Amino acid sequence: MTILLPTPSQSLPPAQPLRPSLWRRARYLLVCLLVNVVIWSFSLVYLKVAPVVYTCGWSLILPGTGSGVSVNLSEGGSISSSTASPFAGGSSVDPRANYKSIAESSTVISAAAKIAKVTKFGKPKVKLVDQTSIIEFVIEGKTPEQAQQKSLALFAAMEHRINELREDELIRRQQGFKSVIGEARTKLEAAQQEILRYKSSADIASTSQAQDIVGTIEQMRKELAETRAQQARMAARLHSLGSSLNLTPQQAADAFALHADALLQQHLKDWGDSTAALVLYRSKWGDNHPQVLKELAKQRVAASAMLNRSQLLLGHPIHVETLAHMELRPEGSNRANLFSDLVSTHSEVDASAGQAKELDHQINLFESRQRGLTKRVAHLEALQRNMQVAEAVFTSTLGKLDVGKSDIFASYPLIQILIEPDLPESPSAPKKAFVFLGAGVGSLLATAGLTIGWLRNKRKQEKLA
Repeated sequence: MTILLPTPSQSLPPAQPLRPSLWRRARYLLVCLLVNVVIWSFSLVYLKVAPVVYTCGWSLILPGTGSGVSVNLSEGGSISSSTASPFAGGSSVDPRANYKSIAESSTVISAAAKIAKVTKFGKPKVKLVDQTSIIEFVIEGKTPEQAQQKSLALFAAMEHRINELREDELIRRQQGFKSVIGEARTKLEAAQQEILRYKSSADIASTSQAQDIVGTIEQMRKELAETRAQQARMAARLHSLGSSLNLTPQQAADAFALHADALLQQHLKDWGDSTAALVLYRSKWGDNHPQVLKELAKQRVAASAMLNRSQLLLGHPIHVETLAHMELRPEGSNRANLFSDLVSTHSEVDASAGQAKELDHQINLFESRQRGLTKRVAHLEALQRNMQVAEAVFTSTLGKLDVGKSDIFASYPLIQILIEPDLPESPSAPKKAFVFLGAGVGSLLATAGLTIGWLRNKRKQEKLA
């Protein structure tokens, strides 16, 4: 083997400093390795020591429609109560924002922590879904069961707080109503007492009293007209019977009274017998015949006895000729029936006249009373209208108080669980994929940065050489 050595005339290239270059390269590799080890070590340590978090998501929904109640009172007035939809009318106030503040309040969170039996509850994540009536909640827990339990506890505490606010609002509203009811009751009682005082002082029972008197007057006028018509008919019949018997009603009444007396009838019979005997005797003998004179004496005795008896029975004497003119017959005869009709008709005429007179007197009394009642009734009606207004106000206010007790969702609408809190299947943090991805990106960036720094340093060294 032949080795060719350079001749003195030939020059050799300068020797390259191999050790410093290798050292710098090794140093960069070591730094890059250490940086990557640190990045991945921190990632693994984080995955090891970071607390596991489970997230439970659920949501509430508010109703979209309202409700209303309307009641008409028979005594007057009406009651209406309505709960408008919390999203109606384009209101700029969203009730969900109120519920969000309630859910995030320390009062509700503390109550939820007591219910869930945890020392630190944490702040829930609340989101209002646009263009809906939905409120979304996210609750974190160390275990799936704890996350679910904390969600249920938050809902229970939130619902309890809302109910407290509703009760407080109802109590305050009732206190305002009670003062109004007290004023309405005072006015109603004053109106009632005023009516009682006026009825007592004015001697009037009701507003219909004057109308009742008017009705009574009209009825009495009708009865008066009927009585006078009946009186006219009876008077015409009385005149007809008197013409038929050629007797006045008084004479007919006297005849019945005398006919009922047996002693007078005996005297009348004796007088009739003597009169008949005188006619017979005078036809045979003269007026001075002893038998004629004897019978004439008997006739005079009978006539005197009839006059005395009629004076005793009727209070006034009746001449024998008048008694003879009456021509009383036994009961059942046609003339006796006419006498009876004449007397009864005369009695009916007198009764009708008395009844008409009494009715006319009563009508005058009632008309005078009715004129006095008109003004008193008008004043009583005005007092009763005032009482009806006071009663309607009192009843309506009291009814509004009762109806308002059921209107508990006006300021704080009803809430319902739309999506129930469920058990999380996997932890939400830490997520290994995100940690490894972050570690990988960090390693890549660190390696790239160190490589770029090494290349820049290398070029700088080459330029200096």
